[in-house]
Amino acid sequence: MTAIFDTLLDDRNAHLSDGVREVLGRAPRNFGDFGDFVREEAEAGTWKALERRPGQGGGGDLEA
Repeated sequence: MTAIFDTLLDDRNAHLSDGVREVLGRAPRNFGDFGDFVREEAEAGTWKALERRPGQGGGGDLEA
């Protein structure tokens, strides 16, 4: 088990690639900008709020 973690955490895999750009055709978004992204998408109508039914829990109430 130690050998597995030594291999995973030895910085061999610590490189950037252009996978997001290649797949999505745009630069990756910074996590610091995630709130802006969510706000913009919600305003654009990308997601809509679900109606709550009696007995439903809270959280995660968006539908794509």
